Amino acid sequence: FALSLAPPLAAGAALTLLFLRAGLLDSLPGLWLLLYGTGVVTGGAFSERIVPLTGLAFMLAGVAALALPEPGPEAWMAIGFGGIHIAFGSLLIWRHWWLAGHPPMGAPRRGPRIGARDAGSSMP
Repeated sequence: FALSLAPPLAAGAALTLLFLRAGLLDSLPGLWLLLYGTGVVTGGAFSERIVPLTGLAFMLAGVAALALPEPGPEAWMAIGFGGIHIAFGSLLIWRHWWLAGHPPMGAPRRGPRIGARDAGSSMP
């Protein structure tokens, strides 16, 4: 995963310096979202199917941030890095925790507790 993620992040670091020198500060969130998404897509090839889809969402947000000046660079950062991580993270939790039969946090568990003694056991 790291070997696939590193090249787009390194390209982002190099292009960030170029964008800073050119005065393209408002374009940085789009660049970062686009290249981070590229890294997640390539790294996600070795992971769950949802991970490359998450990367595609970042890439789409990056393209939108570069193409649409509104709602502004700070909002694109929040939408991209905040909103997409929360949305896809919630989906992963739902798929791997809730659908696996685990109750939400704070809800009573069904079945015996871990470490509970079996009523029919002769062991103390």
